Amino acid sequence: MEITVTARWDIEKSRGKVLTGDINIADFDIPKEFGGSGSAASPEQLFMASVASCMITTFIYLAKKLNLHVEEVFAEVSGRLERAEKGGYKIGNINVNIGVKVGKGEEKDAENCLRALDTYCIIKNTLESPPPITVRFEVKSA
Repeated sequence: MEITVTARWDIEKSRGKVLTGDINIADFDIPKEFGGSGSAASPEQLFMASVASCMITTFIYLAKKLNLHVEEVFAEVSGRLERAEKGGYKIGNINVNIGVKVGKGEEKDAENCLRALDTYCIIKNTLESPPPITVRFEVKSA
């Protein structure tokens, strides 16, 4: 399965959009701390949101396989910006708190599903063994 998204900056609105096909995934902006208006999520917040949403959707996927009666799932993900070795910044230690509410007697199966996130959450697996990133540049004149 290939995954492709497109991001575009709207010069007039001074914010961007992330799209996949015709679906608007999210608007984004430069964080206030770096001179943006903060009118939309920052790339760093979207990054953390991808960790949280992957944990939740992976849990839901596993819980469905066990026919668990899921009443609630929540995740809070935090990290801190820190200086990167090559200059600039990066997100350091990522902390995830995830909780679920399931039907009576299903707690043990739910706990097993939560433990399995360590194996099956694609974003977590990617962060623990990062792929190479290839960047191609294109410059045009007006």
